[in-house]
Amino acid sequence: MEVPLKTAMKVSCICPTYNRPPRSQWLLEEAIESFLRQDYPDKELLVLNDCPGQELLCDAPDVFVINLPRRFHSYGEKLNAGVALAQRSLIALWNDDDIMLPWRLSKSLERLADAGYYNPQVYWFLDPAGLHHAHQPTTQPAVPKIITADTRATTSKQIRGDNAKK
Repeated sequence: MEVPLKTAMKVSCICPTYNRPPRSQWLLEEAIESFLRQDYPDKELLVLNDCPGQELLCDAPDVFVINLPRRFHSYGEKLNAGVALAQRSLIALWNDDDIMLPWRLSKSLERLADAGYYNPQVYWFLDPAGLHHAHQPTTQPAVPKIITADTRATTSKQIRGDNAKK
């Protein structure tokens, strides 16, 4: 039996942000509002704020703000942290100064499913040996394959540091 598209794919949106001053925080607020207006049901937004001393708060449903006590070394490191914290099987970038149309996720996923290359059982990865589509288990995976609430809390503590506030 085939699983319907809307129940098969779950999306984690990663929204990196840094030092957005009060006079322009409305940009981030509008980005979050456009996430909340998405017509796709199974989604989460991870707002990664790596500006020490700045605490962002949001109590909207499915929006998780992660305030970190240190700056990431690179944008790639920040995105990798977002992927490690993601709860869903698909990742979408959600810029902190963009407004998305309400059907951005649903139309993107519809096109992804129709393209014939989405397969949650197989994924591609690049390592020093080249590009592969079958993953052989290693003793130390870079990102946990199954992320539970406990794993997410542990990963979050590792990224923030042990002395970070919850």
